[in-house]
Amino acid sequence: MKLSFSSSSKKLLLVLLTIAASISLSSLILLNLPSYYEQTLQSKWIIFPLLSILLFGCLFLSAQILILPNLQKLCSKQGVLFIAIIMPLLVFLFAFSDVYYWSVPVSHRVEICFDASDDAPQINIQRLVTPLSNRVHSPRTFGASRYPITVPSGSCVSGEIITLYTHKAQWWEVPGLTVILPTAPPNGRFYLSINEIPAVVQLQEQTDTEQTNEITYRDGFEFGEPLLIANHVTLFRALKWLGIFISALYLSLLLFALTEKIISPPQGEIQDTIGKTNGIS
Repeated sequence: MKLSFSSSSKKLLLVLLTIAASISLSSLILLNLPSYYEQTLQSKWIIFPLLSILLFGCLFLSAQILILPNLQKLCSKQGVLFIAIIMPLLVFLFAFSDVYYWSVPVSHRVEICFDASDDAPQINIQRLVTPLSNRVHSPRTFGASRYPITVPSGSCVSGEIITLYTHKAQWWEVPGLTVILPTAPPNGRFYLSINEIPAVVQLQEQTDTEQTNEITYRDGFEFGEPLLIANHVTLFRALKWLGIFISALYLSLLLFALTEKIISPPQGEIQDTIGKTNGIS
């Protein structure tokens, strides 16, 4: 059975579907980028709409060229079968290939202090990284535009870091923070607190054993604060699944329409073939 749509209905359906797809694809892209979680709230509200508008323009143009001319074919058995095969493959690809998409972003307050026991004026934090994955945290919340983060002797710097872990990953990847110091750090008292859980390390020269310049902290991460909607984990996951399904559906429609455009000959060639056939007969 063929479905008939008016021109205005087609345009309205196309616009609504493209809006949903552009928002879903923007979420799929941005929520898989650790740097997006580290942006300020104002920056997030600027980046997300801009990317959505850009994707909307690209998708809407593609849909007008590909989907609208093949709308009737999309409702045919061939079109439904194509979408029923391709869409689950895309859902599987999106759901299991993204590294950070399913992670719950959690914010942690970090304070770093240093008291030199000699004449060292400061200590330089070379990097703050996540253990195992070695993801480098942004130094901007600590008042530095780039690494190293300088902590003058007798003073402190504070900021925040964002951890990205799934609940299953925490069984084998315990949340933590590795502080990388200079190869030969100055002697003194190095203090670090995560979510107000303190830890102190005494830095001093060791002649008999080699001193490591990496210190890993594990305590205090259970007191972090999930970001915004991540407080409602079930709703957060449901919206992510919805975004994956909408993205997969829209891309399946585009792939079918593109396949039809490549395989099916232009209408002019069909008319010429019919005319030649009639002339021969």
